[in-house]
Amino acid sequence: MHHSIFRDDSKPEVKRCTTCCTLFHCPLCPTFKPTVNTKLQCHLESHIKHSITFKDKKICRYNLSCRDGGHYHCPLCGKTIIRKSVMDLHLKSCTNTQDSPSTSAAYIQPKPHHSQDSHHADCIMLIENLDLGR
Repeated sequence: MHHSIFRDDSKPEVKRCTTCCTLFHCPLCPTFKPTVNTKLQCHLESHIKHSITFKDKKICRYNLSCRDGGHYHCPLCGKTIIRKSVMDLHLKSCTNTQDSPSTSAAYIQPKPHHSQDSHHADCIMLIENLDLGR
């Protein structure tokens, strides 16, 4: 399972840096400067506050190298999805339960539109894409 996904009763694993310093780096985002463990724990609480709860897991937004920009990893199929709302929809319909998900799979969501008809069409397109495994 990807390290941005963890059990609901735990937190992301944090280790002291042994490469560039002796402080702690955020395991989920590159923008947070290395700091002491207590400050990092406060920062991680923000990730957890904005995470997605799925069954007995928390899915945090991940901002490191597997994809440009922040994204979520599906714990069932390994797809990466940018928007939280799209990830919520994906989790409701994802039926792929691979034991070792691929972290390189990507899903690009449609651009948002302002009309209800366009939004409905986007939702249908999303569901069709999920059914086809795109």
